[in-house]
Amino acid sequence: MSNVHVLHIRPRDADLLKGVPLETQRSMATTFLCSNEPMSQLLERCAQTGVEGRGSRVTLACVLLMVKNDAPQDLVLVDPQLYRSLRERITDLRVGGWVPPYRPGIED
Repeated sequence: MSNVHVLHIRPRDADLLKGVPLETQRSMATTFLCSNEPMSQLLERCAQTGVEGRGSRVTLACVLLMVKNDAPQDLVLVDPQLYRSLRERITDLRVGGWVPPYRPGIED
């Protein structure tokens, strides 16, 4: 049995990141990942309704995208300490099963 956590997009959340600039997505993911807040707390907030719940679901989507795609490479030169910190947290989340492992030939 897999421990991969699946993000279920509800119909009302289908366009969560539509209109959210890439820099904002990056900032939201970076802020959360650097906070060391447990993913379980973010998931609890995602279950809420209204603005708080939607904002948490946007944050979760941003975090999962960064976990899937890795820390931004430009940080290696611009802010190596931040890059290392993000890589450590991303690795922890990957090991914890937050994204499925890469499988060649399987499209997202």
